Amino acid sequence: MLAFWHTYQRVKHGSWSLVLGLALVACSIPGNYSSDNPPTSPPAELQIEAGFTIAPIITSLDQPTGLAFDPQGHLYIAQRSGNVLISDGTNPPREYATGFNKPLSLHWFEQALYVVEQGQIQRLSDGNGDGIVDQQTVLLSDLPDQIEAATLVSDAQGWLYLGVGTRADHTATAGIQEGYIRRFRADGSESSVYATGLRMPFGLAFDPQQQLYATDNGREGLGDDLPPDEVNRITAGADYGWPRCWGQRQPDADGGGDAANCASTNEPVALLPAHSGVTGIVFYQGTAFPANYHGDAFIGLSGSWYSQELRGHSIVRMDAETQQIEPFASGFGRPVGLVIDPQGQLLVADYDRGTIVMIAAQP
Repeated sequence: MLAFWHTYQRVKHGSWSLVLGLALVACSIPGNYSSDNPPTSPPAELQIEAGFTIAPIITSLDQPTGLAFDPQGHLYIAQRSGNVLISDGTNPPREYATGFNKPLSLHWFEQALYVVEQGQIQRLSDGNGDGIVDQQTVLLSDLPDQIEAATLVSDAQGWLYLGVGTRADHTATAGIQEGYIRRFRADGSESSVYATGLRMPFGLAFDPQQQLYATDNGREGLGDDLPPDEVNRITAGADYGWPRCWGQRQPDADGGGDAANCASTNEPVALLPAHSGVTGIVFYQGTAFPANYHGDAFIGLSGSWYSQELRGHSIVRMDAETQQIEPFASGFGRPVGLVIDPQGQLLVADYDRGTIVMIAAQP
């Protein structure tokens, strides 16, 4: 059943506990990570649902984007300026590798760290275990320039999946493949288009049953309230509508849509407010949170320059059974990367404030 989050006032007036206030760093980054547009108004102080705590655990970062853990519990942090840091949880983060072009996503897979940057994907290895990368291999170098690919995930069969967005709004760019999910092997071989019709699939994640989900950011130009951003259940070969359709198979005449060609597209399982700027999703599979959170998804909303109303700057929760969307944490600058740490706590990279924030269940 389709769920729509309409409880804005719960974010402002609900029974959440106020935890910490931070000054907003002067940086603009809407849902597509561009810095060409003015920022929305500063958010309120950090707030979290009752029963949890929230606090930054790493500060003074340079626009952090992607996060990943290796099997030994080291945290890797991508910074948009072009480097990747490593942290052992005790000492300050230090440089692991550098020279990337706006890295947006990290993923640990088969003893290597994968870095998604603009235009390509690289695989990094530390063969001698000294904590400094000693082998870098370009896997894919044919991603369209200026199109921001985002989250990289893997399944139990050894496939990697990448969301590839577009800089277009309501019409596809002629001659460029964009707005889709790509699947390939760990060495870059057997690459193919897995699903299409997704304008900005920044967030990809598998649930505990190994079902793939992707978020999508809708077009602009239809006012503050349309079209909604989306959470989609992904199946091989499916078309999710863009640029012809949005939401519940709503035709978009600007993109060439009509009732007939929208009827065969896949509908989202949940909708989010328009211009929320979805930037990431992770399914909870740890044990530190209460049992009723297991299998639920946490979704980062960065906000958007387009909306006249402040929205986003928050983390919402999608119920695993009903797909109902509920507020969870608010008051971020721009939450981008989300990851569950080895102890089962939720970590969030706040791009604007240069921090890694931990959300933990109270004892």
